[in-house]
Amino acid sequence: MITFTNVTKKYNDLTALSNINLTINDGEIFGLVGPSGAGKSTLLRTINKLEELDDGDIVVTKKKQDNSLSDIDKISVRNLKGKDLRMFRKKVAMIFQHFALLQTKNVYYNIALPLKCMHYKKDVVEKRVNELAEIVGISDKLNNKPNQLSGGERQRVAIARALALEPEILLCDEATSALDPQTTKQILNLLKKINKELGITIVLVTHQMEVVKEICQRIAIIQKGKLLEVGKTEDLFLSSSSALKTLVDDQPILPKDGKSIKLYFPRQYTGDSLITRMARELNIDFSIVWGKLENFGDDVLGSLVINVKDKDFIAVLSYIKNEKISFEVLESEGN
Repeated sequence: MITFTNVTKKYNDLTALSNINLTINDGEIFGLVGPSGAGKSTLLRTINKLEELDDGDIVVTKKKQDNSLSDIDKISVRNLKGKDLRMFRKKVAMIFQHFALLQTKNVYYNIALPLKCMHYKKDVVEKRVNELAEIVGISDKLNNKPNQLSGGERQRVAIARALALEPEILLCDEATSALDPQTTKQILNLLKKINKELGITIVLVTHQMEVVKEICQRIAIIQKGKLLEVGKTEDLFLSSSSALKTLVDDQPILPKDGKSIKLYFPRQYTGDSLITRMARELNIDFSIVWGKLENFGDDVLGSLVINVKDKDFIAVLSYIKNEKISFEVLESEGN
């Protein structure tokens, strides 16, 4: 578990992070989300102390393998230095947007580099590199140089290298923003596989909402160095979070007449049946303005915008509230 307590970071007169309080649970995929310059990458880099704190602390809590309460380690990141910091960083790996590979060395050497730096024996290095190449799907590329690989393949090399020392936490700083949509999905599936099979906690910085919906179990929304909101990804999207609205540009064009209502359907509801039933029971007509289905991890969730006549608005609103469906009333430009 990673616990941020009153974390503050300043660059001269600029406050990059302001009193951040946040907990990231063991084994989850957690997203740090916000616009460019929000402070999310700075926050990520405080976890492995690439950024020093001006105030507050980050505590990494770890249970031993038998999970006994007496064997809990609590590591104060702010106080780490020297050998203790180097040992800590073995367990906190990082991958970057632009891969950061050694261009003059082949794939095998790039993956092996952390192991070589820690003076592992040659046979151990070879075994580990081959295992990792198999996990990330590049066993046939070990003799290639980075410039002979696609962007997705280079990111797979970077992921394999990050896993070399068997980390417990994997930090991803915009790891897919340089990739096309299809390759992005492949890399996200690989990260989900690593999280599930190896039990690694993944903390991911992104401004891509599709990445958030696909992989993040929980997210923190950061803006101007402040933590605005934290919660389950689908809950924040389905609750019409005001903080999230600043990052999502999917507002439909609305009719000038009547009232438009956006409905959010969680997994336990079928939108079509609710809409049909409401029209029948209230004996009213309305227009469907806009709708879509989206993937949130392994679930498919939906949203729908309907437009009702002014005289029917109160009745429709009462019906929706009674069904306990999340909604928001939208304002058209003409209103």
